[in-house]
Amino acid sequence: MIEYDERLREKLEKEYKKKMTNAKMVQDQLEDFKMSYIKKYKEDELEGQLIKKQVDEELERERHKELERRKKAIGIREEFKKANEDLIHVQAAIALKEKEEDRRIEEHASKKEALEHLKRTRVADRFSNQQKIKQALVDRQIKDLMKVRDQQEEVLNRQVAEAETKATAAFEEKERRRGEMKAAIEKSRANQIGRKQRENADVKREELEFAEFWKLRNEELAIAEQ
Repeated sequence: MIEYDERLREKLEKEYKKKMTNAKMVQDQLEDFKMSYIKKYKEDELEGQLIKKQVDEELERERHKELERRKKAIGIREEFKKANEDLIHVQAAIALKEKEEDRRIEEHASKKEALEHLKRTRVADRFSNQQKIKQALVDRQIKDLMKVRDQQEEVLNRQVAEAETKATAAFEEKERRRGEMKAAIEKSRANQIGRKQRENADVKREELEFAEFWKLRNEELAIAEQ
């Protein structure tokens, strides 16, 4: 009985040490998983900062492009202004020339009817020329404005498409990482549950073996007493 008790004590100590070793192994695995998770979180945070920096740089470039477009629009307006000023000078020159022609007509006209006819013709021609010049200027302004509008719409559509593409890619990458993390957690949890079940099975088996041993031992003691 003393030898049996000694063997039993050694066996229990061995099992205790084994369980302590397993527990330390599980604790180390949990610590490694925690550190890996923290490292992954830090990497994701750094990557997010990098993406934010890239987005800020892209926005800064777009801001410079917008400033250039505004400068170009201001240049176009200046060209319009200059064209209007040139038109005014041309009209003034035409008016001066027409005035000189009217004066010459009045000086050289011998008959009142001829003078009136020439004046009416001059007025009609003057009105027609002014209308043509105004229409040409309006057509040119409309053409330039439509060109600027088309350029702005093209830039806006491209910016919207780029923003949608970046947002979709970021969402898909985030979902993929979340799936990988979830799978790793489920795998670790399954391993822990399986290990716990095996340990419980070992404990039950040892209890059954111990109970069987004591049953046989009691029978032997009973026979010895008889």
